[in-house]
Amino acid sequence: MSFSVRITRRGTDEENEAGRLYEAIRAECPDTVVSPSQEAPEADAALGATEVIITIIAMPIAKAAMLTFLDFLETYLQSRVEEDSNLRGQVVIKKSEEEVPAKRYPFRLSDMKKGMISKLIAMIKEQVSRL
Repeated sequence: MSFSVRITRRGTDEENEAGRLYEAIRAECPDTVVSPSQEAPEADAALGATEVIITIIAMPIAKAAMLTFLDFLETYLQSRVEEDSNLRGQVVIKKSEEEVPAKRYPFRLSDMKKGMISKLIAMIKEQVSRL
């Protein structure tokens, strides 16, 4: 396994958004191991009442694949901004399922423009490159 993506959600309002993201990943990144969306455990750090959490379990050997996935994620989030999405969430980078603390990158699309999403993804790519 090169790397995997887990989508969790907090709150019923984000169930459709999490499902939409899952389906987009399956369609656009067929080689990415992604688990179907599920409710976030209470122990996970939260930004607010409702959010989507995209956890990337990173493997150093899979940097190129992770960077390709992050390109997809940037395009996806930018398209959601164009649709005036109120999506709130965070991207979490972990070296293993057990790693605590993980590196977190919170976002709220209603407060962002496309350029801000590009900067967010650039920060995440920088973290991936340090693996």
